[in-house]
Amino acid sequence: MNYQQLSLIESAETPTTPLLTERPPRSVNDLASGFTHKIYEVPSRGHRYYRYVVNSGHEVIQSLSIPGGNTTNKIAQKRAKLVQEYLDRGVCPSDIINLIGSWQLRDKR
Repeated sequence: MNYQQLSLIESAETPTTPLLTERPPRSVNDLASGFTHKIYEVPSRGHRYYRYVVNSGHEVIQSLSIPGGNTTNKIAQKRAKLVQEYLDRGVCPSDIINLIGSWQLRDKR
């Protein structure tokens, strides 16, 4: 499966090794330096959706769908653009996760 990063026209293969390890799971709050966070377009059921992913090396720390529908939906596009602006400004992952969480709560009402 290929992912297309929103800000670049590069694609990266998903890891073929399982992400489960014997050590306890880490949280975003445990991150020091050496983490990356990006937006990807992820294919699913014939559509593409935006996903925010936080990595530390090759380990996925957090992966969240950006609510609003597939990539052709104006709401999803607006939200992905806002998250990308936060990434460009250097906002920390926990703040971005809280922002995405607020959209998930709002959409369920």
